[in-house]
Amino acid sequence: MARSGTTAGKSNTGVILAAVLGVVVYAVGTYVAVGAAGGTKIEPSYSNTPNGVTVGPPGFK
Repeated sequence: MARSGTTAGKSNTGVILAAVLGVVVYAVGTYVAVGAAGGTKIEPSYSNTPNGVTVGPPGFK
């Protein structure tokens, strides 16, 4: 009698290797993209908002 849902005689090695290779390719791509965008360094002059680096609140009009 055959058991339902079993993988008798089948190996998952190919699927596992493909998954690992996919993760490695994704990691390398992310590393290269972050490096091309300037890296992860943080400098005091860095700001991605118009009012991000100020010494105090904006002036009152």
